[in-house]
Amino acid sequence: MWRARWWIALQLGGLGCAGPPEIEPADLGDVDSDSDSGGGGGGGSGSGSDGPISPLGPWIGVSAGERNSCGLSSTGAIACWGEIFYGVVDQAPAAVGHTEVVTGWDYACALDADARVGCWGDDLQRIVSEPPVAPTAALSAGTFHACALSLDGQAGCWGSEVDGKLRVPPGNTWLAIAAGRRHSCGIRADGGLSCWGAPGPWLDGPGADATGPWSRVDTGDGLTCGIRASDGSIACWGAGPAVDPPGGGGFTDLSVGPGGHACAVDASATIVCWGEVPAGQPQLQEGGWARVSAGGAHTCGLADGGAIHCWGDDSSGQSSGSWAAGAGL
Repeated sequence: MWRARWWIALQLGGLGCAGPPEIEPADLGDVDSDSDSGGGGGGGSGSGSDGPISPLGPWIGVSAGERNSCGLSSTGAIACWGEIFYGVVDQAPAAVGHTEVVTGWDYACALDADARVGCWGDDLQRIVSEPPVAPTAALSAGTFHACALSLDGQAGCWGSEVDGKLRVPPGNTWLAIAAGRRHSCGIRADGGLSCWGAPGPWLDGPGADATGPWSRVDTGDGLTCGIRASDGSIACWGAGPAVDPPGGGGFTDLSVGPGGHACAVDASATIVCWGEVPAGQPQLQEGGWARVSAGGAHTCGLADGGAIHCWGDDSSGQSSGSWAAGAGL
């Protein structure tokens, strides 16, 4: 059985503290970043629980993993919440100055101010103990492996070697990288897309849907989705319930979860989710959103102005409540 408690560890400078959150969740539909509580709550197991609030905001990044979520503040501080057993919450780095944080299955990784990769949590696949040493520009956390882009556009992946998902095609310069469950994908310097790993329709795409150029790509369990640079439309290919994305263009952000659903931010700053959207998750979160991250059975969004809101499964506290922008400052 997984040990799960609705606790959160907040790291700021050299201070680390953990304890049960003590605020009431607000209405899910309220994304006013000037509020002290914002939207939150969430359905699934644990719906209606109190939610965490942090003194680290305003927020500039959020990442939803399988059973954890992590946020990146404007000072580069990191806070994580959710499943505590493997150390994702209480081992989060205490320093400020980080530029990115990503979460996978019971682990997380971040980029520090010197472009170095640091990971923490479960090390069964050697993700924590064997990160890349080269200066790094971007990260992606898959289920059992992670990938990174170096400052000069070279890509590398580490962790589980099963299915060949670590074997980055040689001879390319890369603009973006995405690690899924059984495969990985990257956007090349020419705007084209390459995928590698377990054989299947998630690698190459069905005909014209694989044509680019691409501005974003993300991968899940047997699924690849991308945003076309030409018109902001989304194409998905592979297997599973999220293979049919919403139509239209103008999408600005995209996230494919490991559990069968995907989400995007459209031209009206609305979060749209599709596929096997977990119970307790609305398919639309209207207006005011800058980023979205689809987790295992929950989703987190970053609202304009710097507030984090999560909803969906809360069995490990991964979607409890909301984090208001600037709360406690």
